[in-house]
Amino acid sequence: MNRSQRKTGKTRLHANLMQQDNAWWNKALAHHQRKELTQAAACYARVSPSSPHYQAVLNNQALIAMQQKHYEHAVTLLRHALSIQPDFVDALINLGIVLKEQGQLEEAEACYRHIVTLQPDDVRAYGNLGVILKNRGQFADALTCYQQILTRHPHHVETLNNLGTLQKELGHLEMAAIHYRKALLIRPDQVDIMINLGIVCRELGRMEEAQTLFGQAATLRPNHPETLLNLGLTCKQLGHLQEAEHYYRKALIIQPQTARAYDLLGNVLHEQGRLQEAEASYRHALANQPDCALTHKHLGDTLRKLQQPEEAAACYRQALAIDPQDRASARFALAAMGCEPLPARASDDMLLDIYSKRARHWDQHNQTTYRGAEWVAQALRAQSLQQGGLAVLDAGCGTGMVGEWVRDWVTLLDGVDLSAEMLEKAREKQIYDNLYCQDLLSFMTGHPEAYDAITSAATLIHFGDLSPVFMAASQTLRKGGCFVFTLFPNEADLEGESVVVNPLDGFERGGCYVHGRGHVVAAATSAGFVVERMQLEIHEYLHDLPVHCFVVVAIKQSNRPSPPA
Repeated sequence: MNRSQRKTGKTRLHANLMQQDNAWWNKALAHHQRKELTQAAACYARVSPSSPHYQAVLNNQALIAMQQKHYEHAVTLLRHALSIQPDFVDALINLGIVLKEQGQLEEAEACYRHIVTLQPDDVRAYGNLGVILKNRGQFADALTCYQQILTRHPHHVETLNNLGTLQKELGHLEMAAIHYRKALLIRPDQVDIMINLGIVCRELGRMEEAQTLFGQAATLRPNHPETLLNLGLTCKQLGHLQEAEHYYRKALIIQPQTARAYDLLGNVLHEQGRLQEAEASYRHALANQPDCALTHKHLGDTLRKLQQPEEAAACYRQALAIDPQDRASARFALAAMGCEPLPARASDDMLLDIYSKRARHWDQHNQTTYRGAEWVAQALRAQSLQQGGLAVLDAGCGTGMVGEWVRDWVTLLDGVDLSAEMLEKAREKQIYDNLYCQDLLSFMTGHPEAYDAITSAATLIHFGDLSPVFMAASQTLRKGGCFVFTLFPNEADLEGESVVVNPLDGFERGGCYVHGRGHVVAAATSAGFVVERMQLEIHEYLHDLPVHCFVVVAIKQSNRPSPPA
């Protein structure tokens, strides 16, 4: 069990035999308490099965078996104990623990549910039941378990921590922070909870607060590598690359074989332009964890900059062999080098991996630098479509940033997105009439002539050939409907028809393309659209430098083409 999921109950040594003068029992107990397991087991074996409380002996023998990871034997002993006394709570707790270790979550759950019928105030049972329900994806039931504990014991630190972790996994970061803070008010020296709160603050974009929390944790636990790595990550996100490097190197002094630390160190070295050092760091990471696709991709990026294309391509191919779903975007890198055909679009797996992580802090991260949603909304308003009575589809709606700009101007606003995590954030804003978790092309083709307009900000950047997108849009739009979206321009061939991988650092990794004007016009025309506007604007800022976009407005003509066979 990791630090973010602290146990609420531990295995229990039963020492309440009525016959305390039993010499073997006393010897066994003394050895067991001194962790002399072999001697303890030998003494327990001498206790007579005719003892009126022999179930206690079986329970303690099971504990020894559990400590030695002899789980099957432990289960046999505990079931024997429970056959003698079915309501023996200590044995039920221990059986639940060992069944969970074996992955038998349903049986473990049954043990804890039985305990709470026997002892409704048992914190251990509710806590362990909550952990199991969370692991099984029964989040609402897990939440109920933790709330049951806090109703009776509002200052139970482990439960507050567990509840914070559950809220974090559900994407409710503000609620997670509240519970972690409550726990720290009660136990301000709990480093694990401090780290949990720091991670949440970082995901919420509160970098300075995260840095303070990790710094406090490092003061209390100065030689803890995970704390140092978190501190380094936060410093990097604040742009303090030398500080980040310092903490990564310190973590590696403590644990020299930590692949993740070498990978993170390689990233800050790469960003500082110290490419040979970055290469060495990535190779150290792979020596310790050779099956990490992302590190192979990072090494390939560095070798590419070092003008070693063959070695870079080999790294990208290795990343693809490890992760065929290509969450590290190695196929895009190979396509950018001319070693692979250009993918038609970023894969669903890649996009789900990217946006499930970004959903938690998407709005906070983009509220000051990102203008794509605003440009799309302004372009829609500038059309001659009459305000009110409009049915609009926000395709790739994400967290609802376009919706916030147009909600007061339309009658029906629907959103579709591939990422459930993004849609959950959009749902919280209560601005959409309907939200759909689906691939946007299949959704559009499945809703013929349902909308007057389609908006799409920073979504079609993940498509190469735009012809299928325009064809699907033509099917879902009514006569005269408009399609408003943003794209990244191919500044090397601005007026041409070429489509290539976005060459900017960070965008290639995000599965992004750049398009020439000619390609957009040709794809639109073939699907029965007329491009009324394609204007260059500043989409966002990357490292304080402007990143441009096309803001495109295309109008569907009266003769809708038939979809391809």
